[in-house]
Amino acid sequence: AVHEAVQHDASRLQLIILTLDHSRKDYHAGDVVKQFFMKEKTDDFTTFAETLINRKREEGHPSLAAKYQSSSVSSMAAHSPSTTSTASS
Repeated sequence: AVHEAVQHDASRLQLIILTLDHSRKDYHAGDVVKQFFMKEKTDDFTTFAETLINRKREEGHPSLAAKYQSSSVSSMAAHSPSTTSTASS
């Protein structure tokens, strides 16, 4: 259960950093921490992940798109009710 929770948090941090990187604005570690402690929005994550994956494929970066897709699938699995209840026990 702890391993799944750590994977979930790592995926969230990766998504937050990717989102901030793609905003093309300066950010600091405190911004990442603030975002991390905000309530998760699964639908926003899914939309962002799909957009980013498609953009990377269109830009000719299929391996990067596959890596992002793998990360998003892991993170979405962590959001499922059965995994979430297990991770919080």
